[in-house]
Amino acid sequence: MLIAPDRDLAGSCSIEQIRCFCHKRKARSMTIIEIRPIRNGWKCFEAPGMQPVLLSQQDAISYAKGRACFRSGEIRILDSSGAIKRIIPFSETDRRL
Repeated sequence: MLIAPDRDLAGSCSIEQIRCFCHKRKARSMTIIEIRPIRNGWKCFEAPGMQPVLLSQQDAISYAKGRACFRSGEIRILDSSGAIKRIIPFSETDRRL
């Protein structure tokens, strides 16, 4: 941390600026991976262009868990109508080395 000698630390930031900074640090992005049934398998949707199709639902869940490595978010398993059937949350704190 670099501190300018002629600057007073107590008056350098307002309490609103400090709160804003703390709020921004706490905000994190969340990854959502959806698993949907299709005609011949299960499609994992993470982002456009990233939609592999796997034969079984368990293979799709395993794939999604592997893609979720070192991130926070959830895996949503949908039924054929698009309704959420099951949610599997994951976070960085759940990971074990």
